Amino acid sequence: MYFNSNPSSITSGDFNSDNRQDLAITNNNNNNTVSILLGNGDGSFQNQLTYTTGKSAFSVISSDFNNDSKLDLALANAGNNNVGVLLGNGDGTFQTQVTYPTGEFPVSIVSSDFNNDGKTDLAVANYFNNSLSVLLGDGNGNFQSQTIYLTGKRPVSVQAGKLNNDVNVDLVVVNTGSNSISVFLGNGNGTFQTSRTYKTGRNPSYTAIGDFNDDAKLDLVVINFLDHDGTIFLNICP
Repeated sequence: MYFNSNPSSITSGDFNSDNRQDLAITNNNNNNTVSILLGNGDGSFQNQLTYTTGKSAFSVISSDFNNDSKLDLALANAGNNNVGVLLGNGDGTFQTQVTYPTGEFPVSIVSSDFNNDGKTDLAVANYFNNSLSVLLGDGNGNFQSQTIYLTGKRPVSVQAGKLNNDVNVDLVVVNTGSNSISVFLGNGNGTFQTSRTYKTGRNPSYTAIGDFNDDAKLDLVVINFLDHDGTIFLNICP
């Protein structure tokens, strides 16, 4: 498979409604595009189609933002300090991106329903101003202005999950500059509590969420770049 220069992030989904998995890959190094490779269903992919993004799109996700049962894309455009949303047409093509301001140098993006209204929202980690942006969706593919929460230093990754056994989605941010993670418990109305901080190894770069000890509670694992290891946080919520 051929991509454009410096591919930096990838996501998969059925973009043309043929029950086959397709790929979306962001391209950096002044290319500023996202490549769409439609799957043939046999492990091979068609030649790429490209769509213009913002500068330095470091992270891409796919979800249905306008409730039309067609997958859309959202990208963290670090060089433009915004999120780009490309609505899918359901045939493997996408509309021109619409952008929404974030904090400075967004590098990671995640989607979920933060206010329990059945509509998909976005959260973005902003590397240079140590913050998290939350953008609530209206279910038609549009997003409200950001609400900003403070993180640790140099946040590089954000993940979403229900961490304290209620019905509300929470957020976990990895702070590579302060060797920590920030956990934001959701209130269920689109807002989040002040973060709780947990120390990691040196230069943590990514976290995964899962039940690692079979107690029906979601735990965290963080990889530490400089220590060549990982830190596991077992959930002790009642």
